[in-house]
Amino acid sequence: MSEEIMFSVLKDSAEFEKPLVNETLLKKIAEISGGRHHFLNGKDDLGSFQFANPDVQVKSQSRSFSLWDNWWAYGLLVGFLVMDWYLRRKSGLS
Repeated sequence: MSEEIMFSVLKDSAEFEKPLVNETLLKKIAEISGGRHHFLNGKDDLGSFQFANPDVQVKSQSRSFSLWDNWWAYGLLVGFLVMDWYLRRKSGLS
């Protein structure tokens, strides 16, 4: 024989005590966005509402280039090597 005790913890707030819908705001949002506003009571069948499923197209662009085929990358690498050689030569490490 087993027992099950269930409880819930809720913080009382005005949102749960008196839930309100700002119908004017919802109508204005629907008007501006080109949507429709419907008032639903608990008995409505939501299967009768048809929602458009638009195709979403994301423009993406990629470009690849080889780092070592650029003159500036080659020049930077050679410049660091020359600078390393020069500093080692002047400090007596060569």
